[in-house]
Amino acid sequence: MMQERLNRELAEVLLKLRERDRIKSILDKKHRDLRNNIKKLKELTAILEKESSDLKKFEAMSLTGLFYTILGSKEEQMEKERQEYLAAKLKHDEAQKAVNDMEADISKLNRELSSYDGIDAQYKSIMKEKESYILSNEDENSVKLMKLTEAQAELKSGIKELEEAIHAGDLVRNQLQQMIESLESAGNWGTWDMLGGGFIATAVKHSRIDEARNHASRVQQLLRQFQYELEDVNTYVKLEVNISSFETFADYFFDGLIFDWIVQSKIRDSLNNALRMQENIAHIMSLLRRKLNEAKDRAVGIEKERKRIIESAK
Repeated sequence: MMQERLNRELAEVLLKLRERDRIKSILDKKHRDLRNNIKKLKELTAILEKESSDLKKFEAMSLTGLFYTILGSKEEQMEKERQEYLAAKLKHDEAQKAVNDMEADISKLNRELSSYDGIDAQYKSIMKEKESYILSNEDENSVKLMKLTEAQAELKSGIKELEEAIHAGDLVRNQLQQMIESLESAGNWGTWDMLGGGFIATAVKHSRIDEARNHASRVQQLLRQFQYELEDVNTYVKLEVNISSFETFADYFFDGLIFDWIVQSKIRDSLNNALRMQENIAHIMSLLRRKLNEAKDRAVGIEKERKRIIESAK
């Protein structure tokens, strides 16, 4: 039947239009964030170069180095310089990785966007044919079906975006859990270390902290993607949570464990920060799943109404 064909084609093109617009929206945000991260990377590069220069100068000291040795503080000063260089290095590398990831994402999104070329012309053609059909038939049911089709396409788009946000959130939660386990293990080995666990306890503790750092870097990357997805579903979900903390999660973590990284209190601070983030994510995920179920229920209701109109049509 012509009417059903037009409704089906309209639903398909509306879904594609919304997906195209979603990609455009994400691209705008990615370009914005890329500019900000390039600026941040330049600043961190300057800091890294300064810290590297400071460390080399200190290592090359002769007379001053002798005074430090006599005073018994050269090793302490050297450790301080190394820690400052390490802090700058980790933050610089994280910013460089963020820039690389965003550039790769932008290239991928541009390729996806190109697949929607001509979709506006397709939409106009279908709408023109649909309008002609409605005017020629003067059918009230056709108008109702068209409105239901548009509402159905809107809901399908929303359901897809909610599902993508939930998937992104699940990835964050899984990575956060691995990070938490590494920090808990580091804390346990650290306790044994303080009780005289020796070289093995110290080595394992440091290894677990390194694992946690790697997880933190991955968590930061996944949090950025999760934030994009949450901004997408803002039409369907009004989030009363602070997502600005997503952007600085790794910075806070690195600052907590680079300096005095063998101190137990620093491990606990980073663990508590990760647990708070995990609780925040769990709250958001619960809200997203509730909204997804509501959207699916509405979609079922619309489909029932469409079938009722079609079945009752004379």
